Amino acid sequence: MIKELINYNDENVEYILRKKIYKNLEFTDFGIISFLPKKVLYKHNRLTKYIFDNFIHEAQRYFFSNRKNIQIAFINPDIIKFFDIDSEIISREFILSKVYKLHIYLNELYKNSFLEFKNSRFYTKNRELEKFLNNNLFKGNIRILGNSKSPLKFITIHPNLGIPKQDYKNNNIIINSHFFLMEYEDLESKYSLLGQPFGGLIINKKIIFPFLYKRPTFFIRENLEAYVKNIGIRDMKIVIDNTIYEDKKNCIIYTREDNNITPKEKGIDIIVINNEIVGFKLDGGTSIPDGGYVIHLKKEMNVNNLNVKYIYNENALFSLQVGPVLIENNNVKDKVDDSFLVQKNLLRLPPTNFKTDWKNAISSRLALGVKNKKIKLLFANGTNTDTYLKGIDNKGFSFFELSEILKKEKVETAISLDGGGSMQVYINGGKITKHADRRRLPYIEYQRPIPGYLKFIL
Repeated sequence: MIKELINYNDENVEYILRKKIYKNLEFTDFGIISFLPKKVLYKHNRLTKYIFDNFIHEAQRYFFSNRKNIQIAFINPDIIKFFDIDSEIISREFILSKVYKLHIYLNELYKNSFLEFKNSRFYTKNRELEKFLNNNLFKGNIRILGNSKSPLKFITIHPNLGIPKQDYKNNNIIINSHFFLMEYEDLESKYSLLGQPFGGLIINKKIIFPFLYKRPTFFIRENLEAYVKNIGIRDMKIVIDNTIYEDKKNCIIYTREDNNITPKEKGIDIIVINNEIVGFKLDGGTSIPDGGYVIHLKKEMNVNNLNVKYIYNENALFSLQVGPVLIENNNVKDKVDDSFLVQKNLLRLPPTNFKTDWKNAISSRLALGVKNKKIKLLFANGTNTDTYLKGIDNKGFSFFELSEILKKEKVETAISLDGGGSMQVYINGGKITKHADRRRLPYIEYQRPIPGYLKFIL
């Protein structure tokens, strides 16, 4: 049974809130928001000490409830600028980005027994480093959690992980959008930051993030017609120092669709994450980022500009790569795209903890679609299963339920965005959704930090 709770309409936005009641008295509140934006923006969040502490609180539940044999040292990236490290941490491998450099360096020291953590403090022969680590441990900028008998792994939090900045002055809608590296298994590569977004994004024909894995991507043309196309990094032209690189023409591109390391071969591997070169390695054997890729060149080169640009000739006003696709050209899907499943090399691509059962995987959901040249958002509130209270908390939707609602609303094309605890929607600064994270406290909502958000100006 479905009950209508709210039906609001003004010149800028229309939203309808409904309640789906199941036979066993479970329920899910869901909403449909319709609007025609004047402008679309992508906004980066910012990690503060407050957000760092917030995320550590989240990590205590998220990382360690089902993983008993790990120990993690979480690093606040703000401290990285206060300790200088040489670029060549490993022979013939050069880390150019400071935000990646510290945890890679510390993991190498720990692996080779040049760094110890015992009795709640760090020990190393480098007294300057020892003082730096212990001072930041005391200040809470390094937080160690997990099984103290397990090997320690250093992980840096992405500097853009934060909370959306609300706009109370202008008519606007804010939503979360991208997947980001959130699971312990998402961080297999040393070139990975916790909270790093991945997947393509185009706004007003400008490429904000490159497409990465060959997955369905949602496009909107200038006439506000929507369509879906499978795009990956190999379909783009990559621009470094004004030189254009194309896969199998003047370079070879490697992603984790191929393997977790590049082949050992003469030349240079350039490690790229979104719009930045983070490092390079000579003669192959490079760890491929979970949320990035590697360009292999046969000849060594000098890189003067670490910024990476992209060219993609699709004439799209807007594009977003998340998934799965729910409806395409009025055809309702009935399964998750194969690109979210186990690959031929048995590696899981992020998001690694992605439940793919179309009808039975229940969670908070958010979908973006188009109907009659208007944007349609569909959200469904849900609750983390470890603290779900039947009849009190929202149950959540499956992909099947999400697509069926969109079908009834006659949405022509739609894609699922990041759901679960990441799902959040705001109208004019006010929250219309319920947070799914509980952190083991029944009924208590917690807002999950996310790396960025879409802002629609109405």
